Amino acid sequence: MRIINLELQAFGPFLNRIHIDFEKIGKNGLFLISGQTGAGKTTIFDAIAYALYGKSSGGFRDEKMLRFAAATPDIETFVDLEFEYRDEIYRIFRVPKYQRYKKSGEGTTENGTKRVSLYLPNGDVINDQTEVDKFIVDLIGVDINQFTQIVMLAQGNFMKLLKSSNDDKEKLFRDIFFTQKYQQLELDIKLKYSEFNKKRENAKTQYDELISNFDFTENQQEQFVDIKNRSLNEVIEFISNINTELKCKIQKLDEEIGNISDKIDEKKILIEKITFYFDIKSKIEENKEALKSIKEKFEKIKEEYSTLKEKEIDKDNIKTEILTLESELKRFEKLNTIIAEKEKINSEIEGLKKNLDRGKGKQQEFVTTKNQIEDFLEENAKAEIELNKVQNKISINNEKTEKFNELSSLIEQRKTLEKNKVSLLEEFENIKSDKEIKQKIYEDTDERYFNSIVGILAKDLNENDPCPVCGSIHHPNKAHFTDEMVEKSDVDRSKKDYQLSKDKFDNQRNKLVELEHSLNFNKKDIEKIVKLLNLGDISKLDISIKELNNEKIELDRVNNKLKDILEEIEEKAKDKKLVDEKIEEITKKINLIDKTIIEKSTTIDNLEKQRIDEVEALGNRDEAKISKQLEEKNDLFEKLKTYIEDIRKEYDQINSNYNKYVNNLELYNNQLDERYNLNITLEKDKLDALNIQIGSKRTQFTDFNANLQNNNKQLDKLISLSSEIEEIDRLYYNYQELNNVLSGQLRSLEKISFESFVQMKYLDEILIESNKRFYKMTDGKYSLLRKEEADNLSSKFGLELEVYDHHNVQKRNINTLSGGESFQAALSLALGLSDVIQMQKGGIKLNSMFVDEGFGTLDNETLSKVMSILSNISQYNKLIGIISHVETLKEQIDNKIIVEKTNEGYSKLIQQM
Repeated sequence: MRIINLELQAFGPFLNRIHIDFEKIGKNGLFLISGQTGAGKTTIFDAIAYALYGKSSGGFRDEKMLRFAAATPDIETFVDLEFEYRDEIYRIFRVPKYQRYKKSGEGTTENGTKRVSLYLPNGDVINDQTEVDKFIVDLIGVDINQFTQIVMLAQGNFMKLLKSSNDDKEKLFRDIFFTQKYQQLELDIKLKYSEFNKKRENAKTQYDELISNFDFTENQQEQFVDIKNRSLNEVIEFISNINTELKCKIQKLDEEIGNISDKIDEKKILIEKITFYFDIKSKIEENKEALKSIKEKFEKIKEEYSTLKEKEIDKDNIKTEILTLESELKRFEKLNTIIAEKEKINSEIEGLKKNLDRGKGKQQEFVTTKNQIEDFLEENAKAEIELNKVQNKISINNEKTEKFNELSSLIEQRKTLEKNKVSLLEEFENIKSDKEIKQKIYEDTDERYFNSIVGILAKDLNENDPCPVCGSIHHPNKAHFTDEMVEKSDVDRSKKDYQLSKDKFDNQRNKLVELEHSLNFNKKDIEKIVKLLNLGDISKLDISIKELNNEKIELDRVNNKLKDILEEIEEKAKDKKLVDEKIEEITKKINLIDKTIIEKSTTIDNLEKQRIDEVEALGNRDEAKISKQLEEKNDLFEKLKTYIEDIRKEYDQINSNYNKYVNNLELYNNQLDERYNLNITLEKDKLDALNIQIGSKRTQFTDFNANLQNNNKQLDKLISLSSEIEEIDRLYYNYQELNNVLSGQLRSLEKISFESFVQMKYLDEILIESNKRFYKMTDGKYSLLRKEEADNLSSKFGLELEVYDHHNVQKRNINTLSGGESFQAALSLALGLSDVIQMQKGGIKLNSMFVDEGFGTLDNETLSKVMSILSNISQYNKLIGIISHVETLKEQIDNKIIVEKTNEGYSKLIQQM
């Protein structure tokens, strides 16, 4: 990568825009960047690093602090870098986020988000910050840390690299060569080692818990104490043998339980049959006693049962007599019903006749009302026409009244507008006077401020110096500096006062214009209404309004009266309709009553004929006597019926029981088996003894079986755990060995971590490249070496340096070098580091380099050797900038970039070729 152009503004100590054309310096060789301390020599490299990576070269400076603090708001901070990489031109423009003074008011504000634009050789532009940052790293092949190590050789940094401790170099190489992946590998292996160590401990805990869960006899437990600490296979074999013994015991117990169970079943069957024998024998005796008791009852009931046929005949005869008496009573009931119905209908006819008379009276009342309504409607038939006429007059009156009121309102409005106009004119004159005074104050303050600024600029302006305003180098009429200073804040304050006064003046003038427009519109509206009302004299407005009001009062009275009449007409029309409906309804009811009276009279005639027929049929029979006879016959019939049913039911019950007992005796005698006439108590005692025996066997069986199941379950877990333990142990020992090797903890070796080993190889490569320069600078006296032995086995080593003295053929401590020799060694080491980084990055091309300070400590001979080496490096298409204020270098190096501080607090750049 080769720098072509660098442009920056308000960056670091630089206020004005500066431009460095590196093309004029050339593509190789040396150039000097010189200036006072703090003038901004290193800022040039900071600007290049910021343009490429968006960060300063030190990395410690806050981006917001990159801006020149005193820059005015209109000056933007930016860096614009043009560079060549592999024969193609790129340009990158960056604006950082920074604090600037507010354009109005006091204090500072932020400029917003930072911006970046990357212009590619094909004309494309990338504006996304993340994309640009990634593109630059991918293009150049190094990040900002590596870039600063390769391109910017600062004395503090490469001296630190020379004499720093092993740990400090380890951190530095980790950042440059990304060796943290090797450190991470060490950490990962260590974590794995710790993980499997913990798993071993957990597995041991599980093993102890498992072996405590097995069920052993006392003898087995004693044997297991000796075996449990042996190999897992021996433990598993011991438990398997115990389980085999348990299986044999369980099988034997199962057979014994089966034999006892068969004996119990046989004994239970025998006891059941003995019990059955004595139950049958008891039932035979019970049935014999019952049969003997029922036999006498059965003989007695048979005699009564034989008389039932005669009783049935008597019952049927009584039933016939009852039916005859009931038939006669029904004729008396029918007669009574006819008489009652006849009396009821006669009463209804009388009621209907009374309703008929009332209905005819109502009918006449409604007819009279109807005639009165019709007379009223005829008298007021023209009321609606009169009402329309009156309402038209009221509408005309209302329109006139509205216009008169509008005219009165407009006249009052005009009086108010004229009064307001007088007041506004007085205020306007006062505001106008105030505005003219503040305008004059502002113009005077602004002029005095401009003269102050010009005086300050002209104060230090010398002949042949370019004017910062017009650029002229001749100044025949310079402005004079005055002690009366006017601040920018004074101008801003007077301008603000004037602007407020002017705004108030414009506002008052607009109010007057609007008021004048309102007066013109008011006048036109008054003239329009006067013409419409045909008013000859506007002074008689009040009389005309009064006459209109009187006319409205009379029209409202007539209008209300006509409305009342129309409402009454509407009500009368509704009443007439209701009266017609009522007359029609009553007429229908009268006709219906007449018809009903005729129908009921015909019914009465028919009932009278039926009554005469029934009286003739009954003759002289007595209803009460017949009713009494019927009651006596019914009572006799029910008693005879009950007697027959009771005798038959009792006979059936006794006969059924007698047959049942006879049949039971026959059945029980057939079931009785004398073989089971045995002592049942004795047999039950034998059964209890068998149950006790089998219970004991079953308890043993359950305990043995539970022990076997538990042992099998725990054994399965133990076998599974055995496989896990074997695998855990295998991985544990593997990771233990790896951890010891990678972390340098093997007792027989020096304490070197894996990351340190890799970094040692990088350092060896750096020393090879460094010694090419250091050996030459020291005229073959010195070479740099890496210490290959630790001071003791407990400390880290491998990155510390020592020097080999070729003249005295011995190794020396690095701190024994003189100041100049240390500078030569440090510079050689920094150049070697730069070479190795570029080689590691696949041959990246960085054709620019900056060497910062340190030259002031060298004597002329050493300085000459260093410059010879740098000059030799620059011959290989590399441009090297030396940042220094050493006067000797100004004489030796033709191309110079000089930065100077100004009295105003900012720096400026002078470029000499």
